Amino acid sequence: MRLSANTAPARALLLSAGALFSRLLGLVRDLLFAFILGGGWAGDLFLAAFRLPHLARRLPRRGPSLWPSSRSSSGKTRSAAGSRPWT
Repeated sequence: MRLSANTAPARALLLSAGALFSRLLGLVRDLLFAFILGGGWAGDLFLAAFRLPHLARRLPRRGPSLWPSSRSSSGKTRSAAGSRPWT
């Protein structure tokens, strides 16, 4: 069976391969950070310097909440029983 680029399984396979490749690149990045900077204060400061701008950008969008919003994209609040707040 030959998969055409326009079929759903082919697109799902391509998306999965891209996600796996992204995860592997993230692993390589973290290994390089650990090798170059070590596990001391220099590595912690370097990683904190990259996380602070993301936090500053995320706070105005979501507020200071640590949990994702329980509202759906339609704006209706979902019931707490049986719902997953991260979806």
